[in-house]
Amino acid sequence: MEMKPDGEADFRGRINESTTNDQSNSEFWSSFSSSEERLLECEGLLLNLPLTPHHVCEAHRPESILARASSPNTVSYKVPSNGYYFFVFNSENEVQPNFLRIHFRLEKTTYNVTNAVAACHNQTGSCSLPLRFWSQDKVILELPVRPNDTLWNEEFLAVSTCEPRTTLYIACVIAVPLLIILFAFQ
Repeated sequence: MEMKPDGEADFRGRINESTTNDQSNSEFWSSFSSSEERLLECEGLLLNLPLTPHHVCEAHRPESILARASSPNTVSYKVPSNGYYFFVFNSENEVQPNFLRIHFRLEKTTYNVTNAVAACHNQTGSCSLPLRFWSQDKVILELPVRPNDTLWNEEFLAVSTCEPRTTLYIACVIAVPLLIILFAFQ
């Protein structure tokens, strides 16, 4: 599957260390370490973000001060597809201890299905929904989350089929010869 940039993060791919001007910062005078350079080689890397340090980022500080100090490092990322995403925080700073303050706010799109046009509840077999022709109706498959933590990796398979509108096809097949005959005698 090929990843496409969504404007908020860049797909980096792989770094070729034999390329001159590869924008590597691993020179001996840089604080960029070889392990950080290797992290950039990870296939499918979506975002490499250097964090801006702040002198008040310490564990004993009040929440209001930490929120203000961490605001330059706030990142918003819209996930382009389903999958597993890993966040790796790395620092080779040996001058002083590092304090990381991390807050994830995950937002998931949910639909209000209380006023559904049609619904099938608790069915494991087939379910038929009468969608109107030329309508904006959408089908939403909702799987209830069970409270068992061991089911986080369970997969579900849903197969949908669209049944042809036979009446419409027959009307079109009959209408074509009728229109030809109608316009032929004008």
